[in-house]
Amino acid sequence: DWNLGRVVAIGDVAAWTAAILDLAAQRRSAAAPAAQFAAAQQHFAWSNALKPLIEFCRAPRYAADKRTAVAQKSPSARSVKAST
Repeated sequence: DWNLGRVVAIGDVAAWTAAILDLAAQRRSAAAPAAQFAAAQQHFAWSNALKPLIEFCRAPRYAADKRTAVAQKSPSARSVKAST
């Protein structure tokens, strides 16, 4: 996705060799990887990475599969069931 390197399996010497030779064969200026790293850095910055957590903390909610179990355990849910 970010084209920042290669992923190879542990112990796969042929894949390691191919990855190293492929990276060495690429004729890119030093500016190209720097720009790619800068874009990745912005994407993975704490301010962006924490957005989903911050949104959840501002408006917490149970997962759909947990809502019924929580409702059944809550005191208010039990009192409603007892009165009906």
